[in-house]
Amino acid sequence: MIKKLATVSIISASLLLASVLPALADNDNENENRRNSTTTSSTVNSAMKACVKAAEQKRNAAVKAAQDTFKTETKATREARKAAMDAAQSAYRTAVGSATTTRRTALDAANAAYQTALTAASTTRASALSAANALTDEQAKKDAIKAAQKNYRGAVKAAQDIRKQARKAAEETYRNTVKTAQETRKAARKAAEGIYKTATEASREKRNTAIKTAQDTFKTERKACKNS
Repeated sequence: MIKKLATVSIISASLLLASVLPALADNDNENENRRNSTTTSSTVNSAMKACVKAAEQKRNAAVKAAQDTFKTETKATREARKAAMDAAQSAYRTAVGSATTTRRTALDAANAAYQTALTAASTTRASALSAANALTDEQAKKDAIKAAQKNYRGAVKAAQDIRKQARKAAEETYRNTVKTAQETRKAARKAAEGIYKTATEASREKRNTAIKTAQDTFKTERKACKNS
C-alpha cells in the first residue's frame, strides 16, 4: 500500500514538473527578449542622442562663425567710416588753413597798396604845395594850394575805397572757401555714414541668413536622427 502511494506521488510530481517546465522556459525566453529589447532600445537612444548632439554642435559652430564674421566685418566697417571721417576733417582743416593764409595775404597786399597810395599822394601834394608856394600871385597861390589839398584828399579816398574793396573781396573769398569746405566735409561725412549703414545692414542680413540656415539644417538633421 505504501509503495503504491509513493509511486502515485512520484508520478504526480513528474506530471506537475512537466507542466511547469514549459511555462518556466517561456518565462525565461520572455525575460531574455525583454532584456535584449531594453539593450537594443538603450543603444538606439544613445545613438540618437549622439546624432542630435553632433547636429547641435554643428549648428552652434555655424552660429558662432556667423557671429564672428559679423563682428569682424562690422569692426572693419567702423574703422573705414572713422578713416573717412578723419580724412574729411583733415581736408576741411587744410582748406580752411589755406583760405586763412590766402585772406591774410590779400589783406596784407591791400594794406601795402593803400600805404603806397598814401605815400604817393603825400609826395604829389608836397610837390604841388611847393609849386604853389612859389607863385607870386596870391590868388593863384591860394587856388593852387586848395587844388593840391583837394587832389590829396581825392587820392586818399580813392586809396581807401580800393583797400575797402580788396578787403571785402578777400573776406568774401574766405567765406565762400570755408563754406565750400564745410559742404564738402558734410557730404563726405554723409557718404561715410551711408556706406557704413549699408555695409552694416548687409553684414547683419548675411549673419541672420547664416544663423537661420544653420537652425533649419539642425532641425532637419535632428528629425533625421529621430527617424533613423
